[in-house]
Amino acid sequence: MILYKSLVSSHLKYANSVLYPKRKTDSDKLECVQKRATKLILELSNKPYCDQLKAVYLTMLKYRRYRGDMPELFKISKGKFDPTCVAHFDFVDLSEDTIRPRGHNYKLVQNHCDYDL
Repeated sequence: MILYKSLVSSHLKYANSVLYPKRKTDSDKLECVQKRATKLILELSNKPYCDQLKAVYLTMLKYRRYRGDMPELFKISKGKFDPTCVAHFDFVDLSEDTIRPRGHNYKLVQNHCDYDL
């Protein structure tokens, strides 16, 4: 596990944040590397994948992406980044009577884009 965390994990973290796989097949390929590394531990080879991760104190790569995105979105919403360098996010306007968001004032408007490749 020491070899995995020092050599393989750093590459997965880099690929996870830089590549940011959009397709499920791409993210499954990255996750497969971590699955294989946890199966190499003899005591954990017969256990389910979730139990293997808990035993070696790891999380799934999908959750690492979410955990990395949250602080960045917070910084963008608070104006900590240069607005010319980051994507523009629209928040729900609470003054409109038609939209009543529940919870907090930082609800994002989902913009959908259609494009042909």
